[in-house]
Amino acid sequence: MSDENAPYSPARLSDVKLYPIYPNRHTNCVNTMQGDDTLKIKYSKKSLKFLAKQEKVTVARIRAAIEKLTLDPPQGDIKEMQGSTAGRMRLRVGSFRVIYHYTEDGGFEILYIDEIGNRGDIYK
Repeated sequence: MSDENAPYSPARLSDVKLYPIYPNRHTNCVNTMQGDDTLKIKYSKKSLKFLAKQEKVTVARIRAAIEKLTLDPPQGDIKEMQGSTAGRMRLRVGSFRVIYHYTEDGGFEILYIDEIGNRGDIYK
């Protein structure tokens, strides 16, 4: 197996900076332009750790699906979480699930990625 296809080990969390979605390894925020507005995407530490363990192809698929959430209206297999009063939603990306919500901070809309995980584990 070539090194390019090898999954990332949890000890190499700093390697996340290799992906263009993260501007540098010291931040978990990305700006996406939406006309005159700026939509920021923030990732929780738990979701960044999950992405660091995945293969590049998987991370690219998940990243592309998350970026479609910045469109108006958001695109993808999206459902509102049952029993959630905080406006949490879930995005299905193959066998993976992305749990997220929208919030506002200082006049900027923020897409906050709470968790990313496998279908069977994410709802526990």
